[in-house]
Amino acid sequence: MVKFLQAGSNSLRFNACKSKTMSKSNFDNRTLAYIFLIAVWVPPLFLHLDSHALQIYDEARRGVNAMEMYLHGFGLVSRYEGQADMWGTKPPLLIWIQTGLMHLLGTGVLALRLPSALAGFFTALCLVLFSKKIIGNYLLGVIASILFVTSQGVLQPAHSLRTGDFDALLLFFIFSYVCSYFLFLQSKSKKWLYLSALGIFLAVMTKGVAGLLMLPGLACYTLLSKNGKAVLLSRHFYVSALWCIGGIILFYWLREQYNPGYLKAVWENELGGRFTQTLEGNKGDFGFYWSWLLGSRFGIYFVLAIVGILHGAMRLFKKTETEGIGLAIHHYFSINALLYLLVISCSATKLPWYDLPVYPMLAWLAASGLLRLSRLLPQEKWGLPAGSRTVLVVLFLAGVYVQALVYCFKPIASKFSGVEAYGYYIPEVAREHQVFNISALYYRPDARFYSMHYNSRGYEVWPIDPNSTLSVGTKVLICTDYEKQKIAVKHTWAVLDQKGDCLLVEIK
Repeated sequence: MVKFLQAGSNSLRFNACKSKTMSKSNFDNRTLAYIFLIAVWVPPLFLHLDSHALQIYDEARRGVNAMEMYLHGFGLVSRYEGQADMWGTKPPLLIWIQTGLMHLLGTGVLALRLPSALAGFFTALCLVLFSKKIIGNYLLGVIASILFVTSQGVLQPAHSLRTGDFDALLLFFIFSYVCSYFLFLQSKSKKWLYLSALGIFLAVMTKGVAGLLMLPGLACYTLLSKNGKAVLLSRHFYVSALWCIGGIILFYWLREQYNPGYLKAVWENELGGRFTQTLEGNKGDFGFYWSWLLGSRFGIYFVLAIVGILHGAMRLFKKTETEGIGLAIHHYFSINALLYLLVISCSATKLPWYDLPVYPMLAWLAASGLLRLSRLLPQEKWGLPAGSRTVLVVLFLAGVYVQALVYCFKPIASKFSGVEAYGYYIPEVAREHQVFNISALYYRPDARFYSMHYNSRGYEVWPIDPNSTLSVGTKVLICTDYEKQKIAVKHTWAVLDQKGDCLLVEIK
């Protein structure tokens, strides 16, 4: 399998006297290798992407933002219930992409989640291409890409590569500018510097201040790098920085003109407020992210990443040019990942998915750790057949891949109970009824999204307050006992349909 994955890596090394047939054969092998990788990446990222209901809070709110932009036109200001969204203060790049996909694919859940899945796909591709460009072969990048797309943290049902939140797109742009900046440091080619500046700008346009949190690692590595002084004296370094900063300032200035008070909301939600104060009760101690990584989000991969980091730290002296470049990227990823985790660990507000941008780098380090451990196997001493190490690595990857697929596609235990039940029951009701109301007490962006989705297709679906007085014959969808009790205070009903805790009733 590893030989197959490496197929084509030597095709460019053939000299001109080799036959065209052999060159074509290697091209075909390389094509087959990429087809194999795509077949590996696609199932955990794309299959059944829209089969789960929208998450009630952040993801559903993004859905409403995109739906309002779809209905009323593109703009700088994301809206919720017709008003400027001063809770979701992030720039609108994700919302623009989701809105564009709604025009192409329709207003369903797929348009909301596809940007995240594509971001995960292209991040995996970046790992492979970066491996080839930096160390001359695909192997480390291939293993890293498989570890990346199978880690539970990127496949969680909230804020992952399979949900319509900011975090997957943020991860892709951060990893893009991290890789581009390293290529600039190694090659001194200004195109990589400007691409890294573009990546920073797009990361900020995705999730605001969060897009800048990898910069301490870049600054630290630059100061430690032998090329650091040349970078700081480079005119292009400052031109690219001014271009990036200017674009960011221009957006925030324009947004403030259209949406007065926006900068104050950003300060309270993203800068001083989120970093120095606990927002919405989301707190944790300094070890919060480390325990999550070691537990359910990165698990055994995090142990392998630590092995990789320690191995790289012990090999500070370069023996060959190739090994030197390999160690450089190893140390680069280690510094960036550790400093990023240090920064978010110092923040007062903590949420598990804030660690997501380090996953590609940790996957690279974990792949390095896995290969290092495989080389410790005394293959000859124990009389094992040639290729035993390779077989063990392949078996490990196959095992974690199957485990990831089982995790992604495990059946939903109780679709029609709990806070997510509305997202499953509304489509069920819409198959038979075109006019009905959704009982939505308090904050229910999921109910609002689904009502807007069906109304755009000619239905009449409206969220209503269960405390309101309803006319006879009104059809109401209810999924929580509390809302049933509220409606029962003023009304009696006949049950038209029931699934689990959810009812479709007609007011008598």
